[in-house]
Amino acid sequence: MERRLSGIAWHYRQLGEPLDTQDRHVATVLAGIRRAHGRPPVQKEAIFADDLLAMLATLENDLRGLRDRAILAIGFAGGLRRSEIIGLDCGPNQSEDGTGWIEIFGRGKASEAQKTTMRTAPALPMKAACC
Repeated sequence: MERRLSGIAWHYRQLGEPLDTQDRHVATVLAGIRRAHGRPPVQKEAIFADDLLAMLATLENDLRGLRDRAILAIGFAGGLRRSEIIGLDCGPNQSEDGTGWIEIFGRGKASEAQKTTMRTAPALPMKAACC
């Protein structure tokens, strides 16, 4: 609904007519529509180790495939969300031989008071699945 309202507001701006989308009348109507027709987002099913191994088996052995294997393995081992995987970066405490750890700093979902959360994922060898 918000996207459609934004499109309508854009159209009005193009015509030179003001449309206050923050007006209490508009907000009341939108709240009523959300209350009547709102649905929680559909949560995706979690994958298990067998599912991950099947995904890894479909990847090629080129550079892109190795990158995708690493992303999938780290995301699975750390239980990361997509936004956390995107924000990953190599840190100074990681060891060169790959036996170190990965520290994941991200914003907590629970409340705004929770500034950051840190999870540590061990860098376990997955030679059978990755190599």
